[in-house]
Amino acid sequence: MTELAQGHGLDTPAFDLDANEVAGTVELLDGDLYLSTRVRRYVLLRLDEILSAADGPVFQHKLITIEHVLPQNPEPESAWCEKFTPAQRAEWTHRLANLVLLNRTKNPEAARLAFGKKKEKYFGGPSGVATFALTVQVLSKGDWTPDLLKNRQTALLNRLIAEWKLGPLASA
Repeated sequence: MTELAQGHGLDTPAFDLDANEVAGTVELLDGDLYLSTRVRRYVLLRLDEILSAADGPVFQHKLITIEHVLPQNPEPESAWCEKFTPAQRAEWTHRLANLVLLNRTKNPEAARLAFGKKKEKYFGGPSGVATFALTVQVLSKGDWTPDLLKNRQTALLNRLIAEWKLGPLASA
């Protein structure tokens, strides 16, 4: 970090990763990213910047929260529990594909809504427009399923791998 402070930029040798560090980074990105509290917000903000084409407007958000689309604790009788087995919920809940950014305080009641209602009331924002590219992607989906998450995980992971030059792209 000293080299960054001295103005050497991201091309500084301090950011050269060896093969083990690259593998560990990809493993973290492809795993339960939400549980990595020290890096999750940075990774999601950086991914959102990549997806929104960095030359777009820059927003200053007073409060940025990370939201799980598939809730962490869905109601047992909910559609979430019909679409996702307990094993699938354990696999996908904290992974990159299921996480989005919001620019307001989280509403605990909305967090457990069915997907359609969650999109309508939660992710669209007060003006009906989502600020973050990650969130806009969710708004375009008709349903939230394990197959969708698998494809989304690969696509988002590959965007980070390519941007950060972490080696070969992941396959679906």
